[in-house]
Amino acid sequence: MKTRRSQTVKLSKGMIQERMLNLFRWQSVDTMRNRFRFYSLSVGMDLWGEPVLINHWGRIGTRGQRQFIWGPVSELGKRIERVKIERELHGYQVLSSFYKT
Repeated sequence: MKTRRSQTVKLSKGMIQERMLNLFRWQSVDTMRNRFRFYSLSVGMDLWGEPVLINHWGRIGTRGQRQFIWGPVSELGKRIERVKIERELHGYQVLSSFYKT
């Protein structure tokens, strides 16, 4: 497995005030194991102006599941870093990224 050093994600409230940002999209396909998965991370603001991280995952072609995580921007940034590492360890390939990796 090829590993690469990825750029640290630095979020600021100003970046996410205007719109929803799709930070990362991953995909893992292994036809021999019948594995067709996707995972994505987005960040935005809720109705009260608080930052929220949205994890979205599931089988490709389905609606999947979502998890909403509220917290300070610094904590959300740390969580994003952990998810990036986990997805790489589980064999996911980056489809798109808001950040250069």
